[in-house]
Amino acid sequence: SFTLLLCASLVLTVVLQLFAEPLLLTFGASENTIGYALNYLKIYSLGTVCVQLTLGMNAYITAQGFTTVSMKTVLIGAILNTILDPIFIFVLDLGVRGAALATILSQAVSALWVLRFLTGSRTKWKLRRENLKPVPSVFLPCLAQAQEYKTVGLKDLTSIVAQNKGKVVMLNFFATWCPPCREEIPDLVSLAPKYEGKVVIVGLSVDEDASTLPAFLKRLKVDYPVYRASEDVIRAFNVRTIPHNVFYGKNGRLALMGSGMVSKKELTEIFDSLGEQK
Repeated sequence: SFTLLLCASLVLTVVLQLFAEPLLLTFGASENTIGYALNYLKIYSLGTVCVQLTLGMNAYITAQGFTTVSMKTVLIGAILNTILDPIFIFVLDLGVRGAALATILSQAVSALWVLRFLTGSRTKWKLRRENLKPVPSVFLPCLAQAQEYKTVGLKDLTSIVAQNKGKVVMLNFFATWCPPCREEIPDLVSLAPKYEGKVVIVGLSVDEDASTLPAFLKRLKVDYPVYRASEDVIRAFNVRTIPHNVFYGKNGRLALMGSGMVSKKELTEIFDSLGEQK
């Protein structure tokens, strides 16, 4: 992800530098505003790499459950930008260019914050030099056309739980970019045959882009039903970090719900415990 973000940033920077004016005119800039817009975009696009790394890699912090750290990533950039804007625009008299410069400097600080955390001692998934080489078998399928996955709402999930009354139902909220999800899902795959007829596992992707799903599910050999979670489902189950798991008892009532990876041993204990209930 890190290397691909760098590559995407380079491409975007070159495109914006070369075609800034026609792009701005296409998206609504007028003869009166094109000068200001060009002054801003020409500088702002130079900081594309900082923006991409901040937004892209911050997701890996959130996925590990460090939501406070990821929130600080956003706050650092916003607060610093608010402070630097009046200094660069008015005090240094840089105008629109000053606003752009303040923005990319703020994003650069946020990017350094993210990289510092992902190379530090607290993170479980560290950025390592040996893992920076892109693996074609992983990212090329993501460029292919996405297989259609049904988006389910609350009514759909209610129906699924009702249809499987007498069995334990597990809803597993995940994303293809989430490291803990990639660690947890193989355990679900291995347990599904063991509890066939007793437990129903349903995968619910929260990915904004479904193009990554086919290759991801194929690689992990997922054979239980997988859907895309609608916004109302995400809100209803208070999904803030992933993986997020929801368990229904055989009576169709909500039994357990929580965020964070569940170990294979814990999953077995939950399935056995709920399976013994009447």
